Amino acid sequence: MRVRDIVSWLDSVAPFDYAEPWDNVGLQIGDPDGDVKRVLFALDPTSSSLAEAVNLNCECLITHHPLFLEGVKNLRSDLYPQSLAIDFIRQRVNLIVAHTNLDAAKIGGNWLIAEALKLQDRKPLSVSQKFSQDSKYIGIGLFGELSQPVTVKNLCQQLKSCFEIERLNLVGDSLKIVKTIAVCTGSGGSLLGRVRDLGADCFITGELKYHDAVWAEESKLTVIALGHFGSERFMMAKIAQELQEWSKSAHEALEVFVFEQEMDHIAPFQSFDA
Repeated sequence: MRVRDIVSWLDSVAPFDYAEPWDNVGLQIGDPDGDVKRVLFALDPTSSSLAEAVNLNCECLITHHPLFLEGVKNLRSDLYPQSLAIDFIRQRVNLIVAHTNLDAAKIGGNWLIAEALKLQDRKPLSVSQKFSQDSKYIGIGLFGELSQPVTVKNLCQQLKSCFEIERLNLVGDSLKIVKTIAVCTGSGGSLLGRVRDLGADCFITGELKYHDAVWAEESKLTVIALGHFGSERFMMAKIAQELQEWSKSAHEALEVFVFEQEMDHIAPFQSFDA
């Protein structure tokens, strides 16, 4: 199998055309005609995920977050992210990115959270009419209803259990009863107005800025923030499974791995006695 075959498969399940105009997806580093026998999935392209790819003899690393979002004007080894790009080239590891195109696809994190919560009557929070008739497209964010009302506390516990999230943040009353739910993994602050206008009882997102939290509190909108890492990491295992099943059906010898040691880059300080 070649790198271009992996890129083509990703485009078939989460078309790169779904990506937001500001985004940068697809093959960021590598050779489209390079051979691939082993693939590693991770949330972020970092020195750690690259080291794991090298350790596993993977020719390809697939991440959700891009290494490059803006134009790079040099390849200096003393600057980031250029230094990491040089390491990818030195180690001959191809980097493929599926970012907002994955968020907007049925295989992405928003749909997986909606499935876990069994949300009914799902509607997109933000949609491009260009793709509205595409069965794989769900837009950015989802809105729906739980089958039964629950307390915010119980909803938080369910989310932590389903997605192995150690901690989360809450804006609002934990004893509030909620039924209508909006979901947007990653950074969902820009959708707060839309969520309020739809009349959602609760908004589940990744991260929330302080002033957005104040706005939500004053607007009587409950927000559960899972953390950017916590709201997205789980979907890489799902898409890795999909690639593995596709390669078997195509009778291709491809080994697929998930970076299990990946950690949240924002961690609480653990106090200790000297």
